[in-house]
Amino acid sequence: MTNLLEIKPYIHDFVEENLDSSFTNKVYWLGERKNVPEYPYCLLNVIAESKDKRTSHHIGDTKIISYSGSNNYQELREGITTRYKTCTITVGVYNAWVEDTYDTDDMDVAKEFAYEQIDNLEGAFEDYPINKKFSVQNISPIRPLHQVVDGGYMYRYEFDLTIGYNEAITTDKEYGKSVNANVKVDNQDAINFIVTIDNNDNIEIET
Repeated sequence: MTNLLEIKPYIHDFVEENLDSSFTNKVYWLGERKNVPEYPYCLLNVIAESKDKRTSHHIGDTKIISYSGSNNYQELREGITTRYKTCTITVGVYNAWVEDTYDTDDMDVAKEFAYEQIDNLEGAFEDYPINKKFSVQNISPIRPLHQVVDGGYMYRYEFDLTIGYNEAITTDKEYGKSVNANVKVDNQDAINFIVTIDNNDNIEIET
């Protein structure tokens, strides 16, 4: 079954592989850390998940026959519901220039480094290989969201990544019920027949 929890590690690893080595072990999904990590770092955040009308249902082979050993039985089959879903994820790169740590000339270097990293990520997702887990549907323009911090600046660039994937849900569905009846007629042999009613209210009689 493919779902977002299964996809997130793939996105995390792909992002880290396409960032500078200074981001090693500093790529996080929002909520994984309570404290602000050391710069530079990358933050991933799920902002929207939705499904569209492309939903399909499939009934597999018989899985369970209950009430065995009696005249009544219920047939259960594996039902698979597949929903096409989309999810939008914000990918953000953070870097900082602090006056006590860097020379004034390094201000532009820190800013350009952050932009270079987010630009590389955007290009990597544009060329993301086709796989069975998900596909890249859209990438927004890069947004600069810089902030003033104590003694310097925090440089932040981000874009929104929209992915699409099929989420399969497996359940046991009742397929039909049958009754095995034995009817005796005076002075004649017994008549045996089975009446089966499926989910579409179709009736089948077998003698």
